[in-house]
Amino acid sequence: MNSLVLGHNVPGTRKNRNSIEIGASILVVAREGAKKTRIMYSANLSYGQLNRYLQLLTATGLLAHDGLKRGYKTTERGIVYLRQYSDYETSKVLSQQKESLLRSFIGT
Repeated sequence: MNSLVLGHNVPGTRKNRNSIEIGASILVVAREGAKKTRIMYSANLSYGQLNRYLQLLTATGLLAHDGLKRGYKTTERGIVYLRQYSDYETSKVLSQQKESLLRSFIGT
């Protein structure tokens, strides 16, 4: 996946992430399967946040828990989510570029 899906922002423009971005970060980490600790550190979450999002993503069918390996894996539905998220991020960037161009026309 490209850097947009990974939630990387342009340096110096870091902002608080919303639930859509956090969910995507978790799903990216868990694509090949991952345990809680790896997800928590890779997605830069607190333990409380991690548990809330794992519960949400599992309940919505985006993430599956593997009881034997005690890990999580992104489901096919989760992969669809990541594709849509990537499209969303791309359109956001293009929209920001268009806004900047329009602002340059009017000098603001």
